[in-house]
Amino acid sequence: MSYFLFIISTISQSVGGVGNVIPAGELGGRLFFYISVAFIISAIIEWTLYPRVLGIFTKKYIFISVIIVLVIVSSSLINYESINNTFGMGMTGWELFFRSAFVLVYMMIFFIFVAHMLESYQEPIEKYTYPFILLSWILILVALLEIFSWYNEPVKSILVSIRTLYSTRPEVEPFRVAGLDYETSFYTITLISCIPALLYSDLSYGKSVINIRNAILLVILGVSGSRTAMMYLALATLASILFVVNRDSLRKRLITLSIGFVLVLGPLFPFLAQAYNLESESLSNLTRTLQAASASQLGFTYPFGFGFGQANIQVAANFASRLIQSQEIELFLTGARGQAFSPVYSWYARTICEIGFVPYYLLVVAFCIAIHRVLSVSVRRCEEILVVSTVVAFQAASFSFEGYHFWSLWQIVLVCCLVYGCSERNKRCSTINSQSKTGLSMR
Repeated sequence: MSYFLFIISTISQSVGGVGNVIPAGELGGRLFFYISVAFIISAIIEWTLYPRVLGIFTKKYIFISVIIVLVIVSSSLINYESINNTFGMGMTGWELFFRSAFVLVYMMIFFIFVAHMLESYQEPIEKYTYPFILLSWILILVALLEIFSWYNEPVKSILVSIRTLYSTRPEVEPFRVAGLDYETSFYTITLISCIPALLYSDLSYGKSVINIRNAILLVILGVSGSRTAMMYLALATLASILFVVNRDSLRKRLITLSIGFVLVLGPLFPFLAQAYNLESESLSNLTRTLQAASASQLGFTYPFGFGFGQANIQVAANFASRLIQSQEIELFLTGARGQAFSPVYSWYARTICEIGFVPYYLLVVAFCIAIHRVLSVSVRRCEEILVVSTVVAFQAASFSFEGYHFWSLWQIVLVCCLVYGCSERNKRCSTINSQSKTGLSMR
C-alpha cells in the first residue's frame, strides 16, 4: 500500500493550484501534500504491524536530520531579534519562520519514510525510478495535448475544463506549456525531475539514451517558453561533456568541482541577470531579476541572514523604492496574490538571504564533500549519471524557483542515500561471499 501511495505522490507533483484547503504554507496549494499525508499514515500503520522494518533512523538519516534541525535552530537563535521585530500583512516574523520551517521538516520526514520504504526492496533504485518514468509519460502526453490546443479551440476548451476541476488558474496560455499545473516553471521543474530516472532506466538496461521519447522530451523543453528549461538544457549540456573523461577519479573530481562552482555562482547570478535585463522590455524578466538580486544583496550584507521564511518580507521592506517597477510587488500590494508576499524567484537568493552567506557557503562545502563521497562509491556508470543528473535538475530549477516543497532538493538526498546504501549492501555481500569461500577452502 505504501509503495502505491508513493507512486501516486510522485504523479501528484504535476498538479498545482488546488487552493489552500489546509493552511500548510507553500505545501497547501499542491495536491502532493494531501497524498503524502496518506502515504505517511499508511507507512506508520504498516511498520506498526511489521516491527521488523521499524529501523527507520539509520546513521545517514540521523546525520541529515541533525544538519537540517541545527540549521533551523541556529537560524532562529541568531536572528531572534530580527524575527521578533518583523511584522507584515497580519503575520509576525515567527509565523513566517514556523511556516517555512514546517515545510522543511515535513519534506525531510516524508523523504526519510520514502527512503526507508525503498531500502526494504531488493532493487531500491529501480523501485525509485519507476514512478518517475510513469510520470514522465503523463507529462509528455499532456504537454503534446496542450501544444495542440494552441492551434485548436475545441482541444483548448477540453484542457481548460479539466484544469477547472481542481485549479484556481485553469487558463491555457499560448506558447507556454504548463501541463496540469498553473505555471510553466512548475511544469518544467517536475518534468526535468523525471529525466534522471529515464537516463538511469535506459543505461541500466543497456539501451541508448538517444531515443524517440527523449527526443520528444527535449522538444517540449525547447518550446515550453520556460527560463528553467533553457537553464537546464545549458547545464545538462555542460555536465554531459564531463562524462567524456574516461579516467574515473579525474571525472568525479571535475564533476564535484563543477557542482560546487554552480552553487557558488547561484547567489551571484541574479546580479548578472539584473545587469543584462535592465534594458529589457519584458516586465516579467525585470521583476524577477530585481527581486532575486535584492534578496542576494541582503544575504551578502548580513552574514547570518534574517531567518527562515523572512526573505520575501525583508525584500519588500528593504527595497520598496527599487521594486516600485515590479509587477509582482504591485500584485502583492493590491491583494491580487491573496495577501501573499511575492516570491524572490531564486532558491539561491532566498536561501542566502534567510541563512546568510557564511552558513550558505559552509553548506556548499559539505554538500560537495557528500556528493564526491557518493560518486566515489558508485560503481556503475548509470548510478553516477543518476546522481549527477539529479543534482543538475535541482541546480537548474533553483535559478527560477524558491520553494522548499519541490522535490528537486530532496531527490538529491534520496538518490544519494539509495546509491550509497546499495554500495554498502554490495560490499557486505562481497565480504560474506569471500568469507564463505575461504571457509570452504579451509575445509
